[in-house]
Order: sequence, then structure tokens, then C-alpha cells
Amino acid sequence: MRPKRRRPRTKPQPQSKNCDTHSYLIDGETRRKSPHYPSLPLSHSPLLTPMKLNYRCCASCRKIGTKEAFWRVVRLYPSHQVQLDRGLGRSAYLCPASECLKAAQKKNRLGRSLKAPVSDELYQTLWQRLATSDCTSDLRSTWRQSDNSSASTV
Repeated sequence: MRPKRRRPRTKPQPQSKNCDTHSYLIDGETRRKSPHYPSLPLSHSPLLTPMKLNYRCCASCRKIGTKEAFWRVVRLYPSHQVQLDRGLGRSAYLCPASECLKAAQKKNRLGRSLKAPVSDELYQTLWQRLATSDCTSDLRSTWRQSDNSSASTV
């Protein structure tokens, strides 16, 4: 078997002074170009582009959606307590659906993703939230139906 032919090593060429070292102006502030942040026209500048949506994944059904579409369960950092919605630490997200909540409770999916035990009180709070959200959606649908029926009779 023949040995592979190697390319001769070459010294890296120094960059020219004009290449990536000149400055440009955005919002009255001088910024330096770098090879890691190539120059872009102002319309494509990262300072002027809208923010991307934050996508999250449900711990139970693995459905992907925006952050606002889920309930957030947090394990607080120093104390390792688990709570809803607020705090800094490890987070897990759950769909506001009864199937997801039932599977998460039965198979301990929140506990595994948070690496901490989740109390039954927290699950009861989530079930209450689900019931109130179902009631408000039912009220909204009946309100819309009564609105449509009164509009059709007039």
C-alpha cells in the first residue's frame, strides 16, 4: 500500500492592514470589524434585526412551541425547591393540556427533567390551573355563541 502524499506546510500569511481592521459607524458609535463578526449592511445588522422567538419543548409530549404557550416549572438553584413560573434555576416546560399533565404526573417526567422531586401540591396547582383555563375558554365560547345568535336575530 502506498503512503499518502502530504501537502507541504505553509506559513500563515499575515492579513493585510485593510482587511478586517478598519472601523465603521453605527448609531454614532465606532465599532471595529472582526473576522468573527463580518461587516453587514445596516439593514442586516444584528443591532437592528427583530428578536427571534423563544421556542421550548414540553417535558411530557415533546411538542415544540413558543415559550408563552407552556407552563414553566422551576427548580430553584440554591435551595432545590420546585415552584411555578418564577425563579432562576433549572426549568421544565409543560403543555396546558390534561393528557400532558396526566402523563407527566404518572411517569414523573417533571421530576426527571428537573432532577428533583415534584410535590403533589404542585400537581394539584397545575390541575386547578387547567380547570380554570378550561372554564374561561368555555365561557368565552358560550359568550361568542350568544353574541352570534343575538346578531342573527336582529
